[in-house]
Amino acid sequence: MPYVRSGASAGTTGQGLQAEAVQILLTGNLAKQYDVIYRVHVASKGWLPFTKNGGVAGSTGIGLRIEAIQIKLVKKNSTESRKVTGAGARLSKPKFTATAHVQDLAWLNPVGEGAIIGTTKQGKNLEGLKLMMPDIDGKGNVIMARAHVSDEGWQNYRSGNNLIGTTGKSHAIECIEMKLTGAAADVFDIYYRTYAGGRWMGWAKNGAPSGTTGGSVHAEAIQVRIVNKGSAFNTEGTAYINYTSKKGSAGIRLQHHMTGSLRQGNYGGNFAKNGCVAMSYAVGLSIINNRSYNPTNFYKAGVGAYYPNGGYWVGSYKPAQNASDLKAGKPSIFYMNYGSGRKHAVLIIGLKAGASETSPSYGDFIVIDPASGNECMLTSAYGFSSFRSVNNIRRF
Repeated sequence: MPYVRSGASAGTTGQGLQAEAVQILLTGNLAKQYDVIYRVHVASKGWLPFTKNGGVAGSTGIGLRIEAIQIKLVKKNSTESRKVTGAGARLSKPKFTATAHVQDLAWLNPVGEGAIIGTTKQGKNLEGLKLMMPDIDGKGNVIMARAHVSDEGWQNYRSGNNLIGTTGKSHAIECIEMKLTGAAADVFDIYYRTYAGGRWMGWAKNGAPSGTTGGSVHAEAIQVRIVNKGSAFNTEGTAYINYTSKKGSAGIRLQHHMTGSLRQGNYGGNFAKNGCVAMSYAVGLSIINNRSYNPTNFYKAGVGAYYPNGGYWVGSYKPAQNASDLKAGKPSIFYMNYGSGRKHAVLIIGLKAGASETSPSYGDFIVIDPASGNECMLTSAYGFSSFRSVNNIRRF
């Protein structure tokens, strides 16, 4: 906001907006004889150092309110005035930087907030990390982190400027937790997500796990965002999958987030007869993106089985690949053409307990069948009682 003269209001009234920083200047003959020095007390940090003669006191861009202000008028170039440098009087969002140690590539160049830390679509494991962000006063490092490492398990929390993960062991990071310390923890939320199994997982925050454990699914990259405390943030799906807990009586079972019926017959019209692929696709998206979808949005009237855009279809039955996808949190669509106009599709969402995760049998898969709208074993789905020919498989 612009400067105002003595006696006028600086800031706003009646709008519920907090004051976060001030600048104060003397003018005229008074400015030739005196220096004005001032400091502010801000939320989460307390009293900041003095600044003077138009310097910024408070915070910018991080949402810390001013709770008190102290102002002094001192002789020009007096001892007290000369001690005021302004250092630390203004707080702003600290700069985040990270470096990644990647399989076959060693340490990559440092990158900033929001950038890809590691690699994607190259099949190279993320092995080590160093994470740096000073506190809001520009000092220290406020990031603490720990990693779940292949063949080792969880490491202890350590400061981010130390090695998170490993180097020289060919051990991959599989899951990571991060949190902020110091005054920054009261001001910011730290969000982070993992690229694993060929896709970005959802965002975790403030010490929650991101990635997978128990499934040997290696991370290839992470991303980090630092946002003001309590700000709205789209987490974009499931951030963490614990395969250890999914290998008990339930085997592997992915969770959908649909709120409407999963039975194609409940939607009427041509969809009731031909909507199996569109229904399977909608439920699959809900698993990936942690939200509900309207399956009719993915159906074209008059088309027996609408093949939605995105992802890809493959023409052969590869159960090991589908099992690997399930371990990475991704479902698949099985689509059969039985001849004489008989066609049907189901969504693969899991493996039964005790099934091999490297070479499962046809009857080991758990599905959602759009014909009934229920979860069942593949052999209990409409038309899939025995293996004949899976003409197409859609991988997400």
